[in-house]
Amino acid sequence: PSQARAAACDAASQRPLSEKHAEIKLANHLAKLLASSNETWSPRNITNLVWALAKLTQRQPFGTLVAPACERVLTVACDLDSRGVSTIFWSAAILDVGTTREAILTSIGPTLVERANANTMNAQDIAQALW
Repeated sequence: PSQARAAACDAASQRPLSEKHAEIKLANHLAKLLASSNETWSPRNITNLVWALAKLTQRQPFGTLVAPACERVLTVACDLDSRGVSTIFWSAAILDVGTTREAILTSIGPTLVERANANTMNAQDIAQALW
């Protein structure tokens, strides 16, 4: 508990980080990871990040992560499982990512239809994609 509290304190002032300051630090760290060519994002990790960004509805400071995260989606699109496909499909519909949205939907749309037609997606995954 004391280590967790110490980690939540600003080293310079030893005052607890404000919620906004903590969010900015987290967003900056995620931006560095997304920008790094050395960082490998698994399909599940990028799916979870894009879903979280969609749930936050691009609230700042996280809105700046939407475009680079969606660009990463395109690098793992062919490796997404059915849940990942439906989650990314839903997230792309929610997020305002301009032409990247079209690229994502074009990339995973046929996979979604193919898996649904082959009965390899469960009802929850199909419903999520449609919602």
